[in-house]
Amino acid sequence: MWNQNLRKEKSEYIMKSQNFEFIRETNPELADLAGFAEVYAYSDPTSALFKLRLLGENLTAAFFEYYKIERLPRATFLEFLSNEAFTSSVPSVVVNKLHAIRTQGNRAAHGTGDVSSQVALWILK
Repeated sequence: MWNQNLRKEKSEYIMKSQNFEFIRETNPELADLAGFAEVYAYSDPTSALFKLRLLGENLTAAFFEYYKIERLPRATFLEFLSNEAFTSSVPSVVVNKLHAIRTQGNRAAHGTGDVSSQVALWILK
């Protein structure tokens, strides 16, 4: 199934997302990460969660850049999410979801905790 979604454009492989194509024009890397996470959710939930963590961190970094929010030069995902300017600008439900993406992605990357398709699908929503 995944090769149906994978295509080559301009000498680069991209993964077409079922739900995140609307961001491709402004940020193709994020759309690719989302596409891979969608495809891997059932067959490789560990990879799906890792891709979602990258998506969440890169999306948050892009938010900081776009709104010119000051941050540490090498800020971690946790430092982004704990930044007062960020937490006062973003609804708490979004911050909480980003924390869930971070913690579940960490569990997947480090092999700790439950890594299942159900968790990957929950994070995708």
